[in-house]
Amino acid sequence: ATPFPGRPDSLVVWVKFVPNGTDSKHPYAKVTATIHDDFDYIDGYENTSPQSHVVATAINMTIARTDSWKRLSIPFRYTNNGAQPRYILLSAATNAYPGGGNENDYLYLDDITLVYKQTYQLSIPSQGWATLCLDFNAKAPAGAKVYTVTELVAGYAKLQEIPAGSIIPANTGVLVRSDASSVTFESSIMDPMSVSGNLLKGRTTAGSCQAGQYYVLSPASTKERAVFGLYQGTSLAANKAYIEVR
Repeated sequence: ATPFPGRPDSLVVWVKFVPNGTDSKHPYAKVTATIHDDFDYIDGYENTSPQSHVVATAINMTIARTDSWKRLSIPFRYTNNGAQPRYILLSAATNAYPGGGNENDYLYLDDITLVYKQTYQLSIPSQGWATLCLDFNAKAPAGAKVYTVTELVAGYAKLQEIPAGSIIPANTGVLVRSDASSVTFESSIMDPMSVSGNLLKGRTTAGSCQAGQYYVLSPASTKERAVFGLYQGTSLAANKAYIEVR
């Protein structure tokens, strides 16, 4: 463990996972960072120290095979148990399941960074609606309405509001309504809310797609209602959300 007195919001790391063959039952690698107090903390499969010494943990146990480097932003979840940060322990494994994987699996890590207080400024078009997806837990701002989409009927979205002040989980697609030209979202170290039944699928990086595969927020939306239309393009923008065609 390394001496460390901080309280970061997230761990950012670039990974490349190259498994030797396929383990269909246990296909994922993992990365874990634990901030703990002045205790000889152990993070192991069979021997893990008591959680009373843990200040916060950032963990990703679903790192899939990658043919190129991939950026991960892993939020810290704080225990609020009174433990004070003194050290940080970073561990990585080629399989998230004890004993899983194969010999000569490789997990490469680079550019490991601790991130404090991230922000994202979302531009709002004139019709007052925009979609958003962030790679960090973000607080729903007081100056806007934030929604998930639970149903899409003839292009019209049925919405479920996320209350202001709630923590939106990382990589969650949301719909934002505001009369302002932009809205700022700030990261949070608090536990995120549970989101279920959300049709919006978010992207934090740009990528290609097949035409007719997604519904996207339409310019035909009005300030009273969000409208989605079938997307005929072949590329998707970063930090936006979409609804898959079923």
